[in-house]
Amino acid sequence: MDGILRWLHPGNQRGMLARFRWAVLLSLLAARNAGNILRAPGAMRRLWMWHYRRRHVHAAVVHLPVRGDLTVPSSNQNSGMLVATGFTERGDQILVARLIGRSSVLVDVGANIGVYSVAAAASGATVVAYEPVSSTNAQLAANLAPYPSALVRPVAVGEVAGHARMHGTGVGATLNDVRGSEVEVVRLDDEELPRGDVIILKVDAEGRDIEVLRGAESFVRATQPVILCEVWHGGRDVRSYLSTLGFRAHRTTRNGELRVLSEGFSGDGNMVFVHPAVDALVRQRLGQPFRLDRLRLQFLTASN
Repeated sequence: MDGILRWLHPGNQRGMLARFRWAVLLSLLAARNAGNILRAPGAMRRLWMWHYRRRHVHAAVVHLPVRGDLTVPSSNQNSGMLVATGFTERGDQILVARLIGRSSVLVDVGANIGVYSVAAAASGATVVAYEPVSSTNAQLAANLAPYPSALVRPVAVGEVAGHARMHGTGVGATLNDVRGSEVEVVRLDDEELPRGDVIILKVDAEGRDIEVLRGAESFVRATQPVILCEVWHGGRDVRSYLSTLGFRAHRTTRNGELRVLSEGFSGDGNMVFVHPAVDALVRQRLGQPFRLDRLRLQFLTASN
């Protein structure tokens, strides 16, 4: 299906054909995130109901299938998929939920409004979430406010500490040296990060992921976290760098199982990197029973 989805993406096209391709693309994504063919019609119905209803509400509270209540502003680019299915990246979110526990830690770089962080905190894990975009960070902080074990850091993460500019808002905001608002940049190796039985490092830095990892080398060497990292065009730079530290690349199935990644992979998306030192523990966690919660929705208007 990935090839079909890439073909449907309208890119820079405009007009009726582009809108039609977006509609088909979003419908197929909702069907895939639903998990099976029986749930797909309901997911697509909720998706298009939301695209109409979002004009009249300012947010939706989504009870995530992987635990936790997430308030999603109607302006958020992922709001439709979250309302439709409770997922933006189904397999990866389920993997994290299956691995995380009360003695675990999630370091969430590029947390956005907290899709991963809220689920981890709701399961009792310690969470450190990084989100430099001020408006997005405010919603992230509100979503994590019920969880005393969660810390929100309103800074960017990179290879070199200092300052940079953040261009854009929400999903897709990127660091650069020219445009946007000035933000502080930290290195994970300079942060006092907690330790746990399973540590997950999630990195979604919109193309600057390798810089985040290079700035976290001491932390990665010392703790061997499970690393969930977004890659582009096969992620050769990330794969090569982490392989020198002993990590092996995987992709997830729709139910959060791990599959070793082929050498020839050239697509986009998330990869999961596991070090041999924690492989047995990861397999043990994945072998335990796990059930998804039922998706529940509440719509918020100005009067709420």
